[in-house]
Amino acid sequence: MRRSRQADLPFDNGYSTTEVVIEAFDHFITHKSPDTFAIVVMGNASIQRSALFQRKRREWLNQRVYVITLPFYSPELNLIEILSRRVKQE
Repeated sequence: MRRSRQADLPFDNGYSTTEVVIEAFDHFITHKSPDTFAIVVMGNASIQRSALFQRKRREWLNQRVYVITLPFYSPELNLIEILSRRVKQE
């Protein structure tokens, strides 16, 4: 993902599965400098709790990518929840 928050991904199928998220991470890693340490903060969706994702997460650590998942329900930490609350109030 670039600083403009636009992803340069080779796919866009409109829905997410564990495999799609893993493919996105693998794509990110191939374009990341090996010397760069990356921290990715994610929600707590079921696809991120799958056994396959957890195995890949350990593999990504070796490639200097650390995945942090938010607590199960933490709207104060989730930017989309904050935006959604503001939109509903207006």
